[in-house]
Amino acid sequence: AQLDAKAGLAKAEASQKKARDRLLNGLGLPHATALGLEAMPAPATIRAYVPPAYDVAIEKAQAARLDLKQAALGVEQAEYGSSLAHFRFAPDVNLFLKWERIYSAPPFGNPDFTRTYGVAASWDLWDNGAKVFASHQAAAEAQKAESGLAEAKDKMRLELEGLLVDFEAAKESLLAAEASVAAAEEAYRLDKARYGNGLVTTTDLLLSEGSQTKARGALVTATIEAELLRLGLEQAVGEARPR
Repeated sequence: AQLDAKAGLAKAEASQKKARDRLLNGLGLPHATALGLEAMPAPATIRAYVPPAYDVAIEKAQAARLDLKQAALGVEQAEYGSSLAHFRFAPDVNLFLKWERIYSAPPFGNPDFTRTYGVAASWDLWDNGAKVFASHQAAAEAQKAESGLAEAKDKMRLELEGLLVDFEAAKESLLAAEASVAAAEEAYRLDKARYGNGLVTTTDLLLSEGSQTKARGALVTATIEAELLRLGLEQAVGEARPR
């Protein structure tokens, strides 16, 4: 029984370490970085965080996310390319103005000075289909860019919807983990007092201590899960530096 209690205690401590490593990874810090419980966000602080409503989050993400801006810019460039390809079907237009002066005696009835102006338009009657091909290619690129933007927006909506739902569930789990820690700590306090009076065995005390450590480990895990989701939400709406 003592071996089982010690094994449970070691497992709980390992779970805490794994949770800390996940938080460090989420923060982009080396795993060697010292991170004690005092450096972790307080559960109450996480539970007090109110994420933006879904519609507000969508609006913020569309205005701030770099991937959506890049996709929108791609659509704009593709539309410009498509317009340019169609413009090449237009004729080449030239304005001209010509001055002529006859210094010798002009023919009968003709002035010695004339001015001619007008517009000349020319088309390439045959270019082996190059313009048509370019036009079709530009239209395909524009359609591809629009599809990419729509896909990026759909992905963003699904991401935000999932994060919002998961964060609310994580806050509930965090509340339950806090209650479990309070109950385990009280049970350990009582067992410790009973052990001092000879009412419980060392094994009972170890089991109680293991339950307390396990509950604390579960709280660390729940805290980190909620904090990672909070960071993910802020990143998903386009926050440059998540708080």
